[in-house]
Amino acid sequence: MAGLCARTGCAEVVRALLLFDPVAGSARLIDVDDDIGGAVHLCSEHADRVNVPSGWALTDDRTEEPDR
Repeated sequence: MAGLCARTGCAEVVRALLLFDPVAGSARLIDVDDDIGGAVHLCSEHADRVNVPSGWALTDDRTEEPDR
């Protein structure tokens, strides 16, 4: 999957997808290969720095090694 990070001003290649489930109060980082509609496309740096609202759970299911 080609593309750039969704963060404003970032020109890095997408390395992870971020999914939100507001009903469950959770977020999940997944590999780009698992492309799912509605996911936020992030580079490795921004994926590594994701913060979720207080009380939410963040699961990191990425299997790819960061490209640094």
